[in-house]
Amino acid sequence: WRNRSGESISTTWIIVFQFMFASFVVYGVEKNSLALIIQGCVRVPLVSIILLGLWKFKGFTNRQMAIFIILFGGIIYMPFSNHKAFIFLLYSYLGVASAMLQTWELWKTKHTGVVSIKFLMLNFIGVFLWVIYGSIVLDDPAVQIMGLSYCANYSVTIALWFKYRKNA
Repeated sequence: WRNRSGESISTTWIIVFQFMFASFVVYGVEKNSLALIIQGCVRVPLVSIILLGLWKFKGFTNRQMAIFIILFGGIIYMPFSNHKAFIFLLYSYLGVASAMLQTWELWKTKHTGVVSIKFLMLNFIGVFLWVIYGSIVLDDPAVQIMGLSYCANYSVTIALWFKYRKNA
């Protein structure tokens, strides 16, 4: 917002994350998981602010707008569905795939633009804690695999950020 720019940020990544975190709330209510509900309730407003800034300063392509509408429809449908677990996993794995788009964006532009290292580190730490939680408390292989995928991706993204920050 301060730079009035979305340079080097993957808008698709942020769009997917918005709805992935919203799915945490719906699935958390279904599973009576306070951890999922809190994660979603805290992250949705934060990502909404980023998404609004991207829309204002960078704009959405037709493809990104279509992704937004489809994912929004899925979140509206999710509370009424008997397939909440499947929808939650779908959004979660879309999140993993979309996070790779941010890595690609940094590599492609070879410039950090307005990408925040604090945001990347926060995401890395959050996912690392989910790996621990998924391993110890939940003993859930899906959460473990997803979390490790994120950790690997964020490690590369953070390394690229440090590599290209001097180009900023």
